[in-house]
Amino acid sequence: MTFKNIPFGSPDSFNVILEIPKDSPLKYEYDPEKDAIVEDFVFKNGFLFKYNYGFVPQTICGDNDPQDVMILNSKSLEQGKVYQCRAVGIIELLDRGEEDNKLIAVLTDDPETKDMELSDLTEQDLQDFRDFYAEIGRQKNKTMEILGFHGQERALAELSKAHRAFRA
Repeated sequence: MTFKNIPFGSPDSFNVILEIPKDSPLKYEYDPEKDAIVEDFVFKNGFLFKYNYGFVPQTICGDNDPQDVMILNSKSLEQGKVYQCRAVGIIELLDRGEEDNKLIAVLTDDPETKDMELSDLTEQDLQDFRDFYAEIGRQKNKTMEILGFHGQERALAELSKAHRAFRA
């Protein structure tokens, strides 16, 4: 399968290529030169990736990578498969001082989460994101800092900007 030809979709209903299934002890990353998803890191001490994680095709962000997406749902999704998503919000994140924002999204066809908004997340949910990235930073020996959580409007603006940058 080639990932380079997968369309963006639209800001309201965009495609996400899944890199890391929820509950995986392995971090995978898309390698554009190989047009493949490759193993990047093995987590230690029983740490598992808490979210389904992927990227939006035909986007490019400030870190020169495609737009990262965390899909909120209860089931582990299939690596390499394309899922249609809707933005709920965005995590403003610095990775080693470099902007590396993460979209928070839901599957458009998941009855459990399809109507979710950022305001539906509890303070514990937001703390779980902070703890998750703090542990990734510890395990990968790097600084990761969450600067804030923003709603759908900001997420859509960032997504549109990343898509325009890809087309430029």
